[in-house]
Amino acid sequence: DMQGWEAIQKVRHTYSGEQLPILAFSIDTDLGLVEQAYKAGANDYLIIPFDPAVLQSKIEALLMVRHRLVGAK
Repeated sequence: DMQGWEAIQKVRHTYSGEQLPILAFSIDTDLGLVEQAYKAGANDYLIIPFDPAVLQSKIEALLMVRHRLVGAK
């Protein structure tokens, strides 16, 4: 079995945060795990349960940043 942060690292070996934003999710509130996800390359993090409006806002923000970065090239 692979930990979530390990999966993020594998994706980051192929795609940059600019190419493919990663929003990590976990039911675990351990801040060490949150830190691991960010260090592995996650762009943002949500702890389950979360408000759907928060999820929507985070996705919109990630996409907005991606569009700005891609458009700047």
